[in-house]
Amino acid sequence: MILAIDTATRSAGLAVHDGYRVRAECTWDTSDHHTVELMPRMVEMLDQIDVSIDQISGLGVSIGPGSFTGVRVGVAAARGWRWPATSRSSECARRTSSHMRHSGASRR
Repeated sequence: MILAIDTATRSAGLAVHDGYRVRAECTWDTSDHHTVELMPRMVEMLDQIDVSIDQISGLGVSIGPGSFTGVRVGVAAARGWRWPATSRSSECARRTSSHMRHSGASRR
């Protein structure tokens, strides 16, 4: 499973894809509180779909455009797990998020 993280802007997002479909998606307005909100949201989303962190085999992190500090939060989360992070632009993440909303993925 792949976990996607977008913290480049004030509208943060997470998604999990199992190789066949989007299992969950979570977006929220952070009001620049990425550092305190990212991990609890991630744990909550994984709990909702009954997926453990050990089941995540890959990670995608948005690298902007957007806030340098916001990007650092997402990249730091990836590095904290020591997973290789695959970066995409925020525009790509927005297009993916739009696709996920129309695909029936669970949302918060």
